[in-house]
Amino acid sequence: MKRVKPDTFLERVEPRHPADEKLVELLTADMRKRGWHGRPILVAEIGTGCNKYYETVTGVHRSTAAMTLGIPIPVVVIEGRELSEEQWEQVRWSGDYDYLYSAFMDAGLNKAAELMYQEHELGGFYRESDHDLRIRKALR
Repeated sequence: MKRVKPDTFLERVEPRHPADEKLVELLTADMRKRGWHGRPILVAEIGTGCNKYYETVTGVHRSTAAMTLGIPIPVVVIEGRELSEEQWEQVRWSGDYDYLYSAFMDAGLNKAAELMYQEHELGGFYRESDHDLRIRKALR
């Protein structure tokens, strides 16, 4: 699996949905010790000018934990003009990884497609250590 390099780092992103508090607590404890590790998250650029903000497509829990600690969040940004209006609404509200992967591939957004593939295959974070596996078990 290839590493996807972030486009940029953000201090704040808007979560697309509420985060599970237990998972955020576990990830916060892990990030406090090790900082951010693993792949960047995928965000959608919403609005323009003074009204522009970034909303999570993936990584709600990781970004919430990072914001709690003040850790910059590595992101890959999807801009509104890169997708049709219909595709854009699906990206913002769909939890269907297969659809999102296909939409990103069709739009030529290879980094976004690779991140969706990794989210689907690996879950919300890399399985880089035994600690990551213990976090997953603690949530079951």
